[in-house]
Amino acid sequence: MPELRVEASQKVMPSMRPPLPWKTFEEMLRSAFLELPDATADKWAAAQEQGGWWTEKAPASRPPKPGSAPSTPLEEQARFDGDPAAYPLHLLPYASQAFLDGSVAHLPWLQELPDVVSTAMWSSWVEINPKTAAGLGLAEGDVVEIASSQGKIRVPALLSPGIAPDVVAMPVGQGHQTFTRYASARGSNPIAVIAPLEDNETGALAWAATRVRLARVEGSSDLILFAGGMREHDAEHR
Repeated sequence: MPELRVEASQKVMPSMRPPLPWKTFEEMLRSAFLELPDATADKWAAAQEQGGWWTEKAPASRPPKPGSAPSTPLEEQARFDGDPAAYPLHLLPYASQAFLDGSVAHLPWLQELPDVVSTAMWSSWVEINPKTAAGLGLAEGDVVEIASSQGKIRVPALLSPGIAPDVVAMPVGQGHQTFTRYASARGSNPIAVIAPLEDNETGALAWAATRVRLARVEGSSDLILFAGGMREHDAEHR
């Protein structure tokens, strides 16, 4: 397809000035590659064979341009809110595939959409590594209190072997107080326990900079898994 686009541009724009100097997409890539520092024809051939071009050690950094601001060191120490002894786990909120930031959580057909991995629907949940859950005496579906220095929320536990033992993850998008009959008072909002830390470089909210602790509490779980054949109506009327 790239070759067809290059050839098509030659035919569609024959009078373009200056004309495209390449006849194929490969020629265009090779030309761009050979303009890189220290690039040679042999390195181009090697890059095609191994799928990329890299060296054993990073190239020496170039001196900054006159008048440019100094860059922030990449090895800056990460900052987290919460004492590790009191809050041993890192909370990772992530955008829901259905609701994104929660602005479309009022649409029932999106509430009905199962999560790709967990198949959870119509609810919130916190993903916990099975070994971490075992150490805390938690089973799937147990109601869990997530506490940080900023507050507490309660959600059902969902065991996920794909998450690191010292991390718990939770989708955003639920936990609205007033947002139509389908989204109001449904699930919990992880933003409620996020610390107001900012990224030094961008000034944006540091989403993954909050430590938390988990504890099992009494309560009725609203964890609904598509794989289990449960529906929103069954959960509300049982």
